[in-house]
Amino acid sequence: MSGQRRFLKVWARTVGMPIGLDDEDKPEFLPIAQTDVKKALDIGCGAGNVTQYLVHQGTKVTAADTSENFLKIIDKTFSGVETILLNGNNLEEIPDSSFDIVTTYSVLHHVPDYLKLVEEMCRVLKKGGVLYIDHEN
Repeated sequence: MSGQRRFLKVWARTVGMPIGLDDEDKPEFLPIAQTDVKKALDIGCGAGNVTQYLVHQGTKVTAADTSENFLKIIDKTFSGVETILLNGNNLEEIPDSSFDIVTTYSVLHHVPDYLKLVEEMCRVLKKGGVLYIDHEN
């Protein structure tokens, strides 16, 4: 099962949204149900694979990365997505309890102190929010 397929299944199970995938594991963006998920943070957004899914679900997305080049791609690709250039050590740029969902996909193996990053992800997550961590094989 692809990482994107796993993400979509967990997302749907967590927030009760209908999802679908075509034969090539590309998301079919179905109408979403009313949920409490309003703001999402995509850490290590890269070119925006998870960001794209979140945007199409109607979520206000903040895409964060240590790469200015990736953030330029996000700015060109998505309207209304805020970007944050991360310092690579922590999420000090982000206030506590700011997001309903914090996602990271295939990022933690690039972070020397990944446990510290997970703690920071929890810090910026609202109480009762969803922390989604995935890694492709």
